Amino acid sequence: PADSSSEAPPPLEMVFGARVGLLGRDVTRRMSRHYLGRIFATLASLLLGMPIYDTQCGAKLFRVTPELREAVAEPFRAGWIFDVELLARLSRAYAARGRRLRDVIFEYPLHRWHDLPGSKLGFGAKVGALQGLAQIWYEHFSPWASPWQASGRSEL
Repeated sequence: PADSSSEAPPPLEMVFGARVGLLGRDVTRRMSRHYLGRIFATLASLLLGMPIYDTQCGAKLFRVTPELREAVAEPFRAGWIFDVELLARLSRAYAARGRRLRDVIFEYPLHRWHDLPGSKLGFGAKVGALQGLAQIWYEHFSPWASPWQASGRSEL
């Protein structure tokens, strides 16, 4: 059914590519990478509390907003899963203003994507990613997380 509310949706502030192998698309990934990525994305989605399909796709566009400035003001600590840490920071910055991050993101299924040859993650990196998710949960969503505070720095 069509949305009958007269309220306009909030403007998009982020567009993220999603590597989804749909008919009519040219998305080629190694099977193991796809399924491990789905497991990781499911865990990240649960952690973030929003149904994001592909946190690790490098195709991302951001509108420069006060929330983005706050989220990138401090160095990231989560290594190559900084995308999830960025989303956690953004989620908290939006929540501090009474807004939901999931309302301003659009995931766009890419028409073409091919994994780069030689791009591999070893066992240590995979374990590190799980540890990174735990660290992000602890720092941003656990009962022991510090309240969100806007950073005084604005370099964008």
